[in-house]
Amino acid sequence: METAKIKALHSAGYREVTQFFASHEPPFTLTDIHEFNAIYRRAYPALAPGERMRSEKWVDYLIDHVESPDCAGKIYGVV
Repeated sequence: METAKIKALHSAGYREVTQFFASHEPPFTLTDIHEFNAIYRRAYPALAPGERMRSEKWVDYLIDHVESPDCAGKIYGVV
């Protein structure tokens, strides 16, 4: 009998991004942003195109829920 190979639904990097949001709640502090930046900077280059799009939506969520508007500019990838 042949064993079925199961492919992960998402990459490890994407799971790490979503885990951040599962373990943190708004309002997001500067400390939260620094933690997210470390995860996102490491994960982003290896994300599949669909995962990148979904991750960018998480970034939008982060921006919308920072404790201070000044913090939004400190999020990795935000200009």
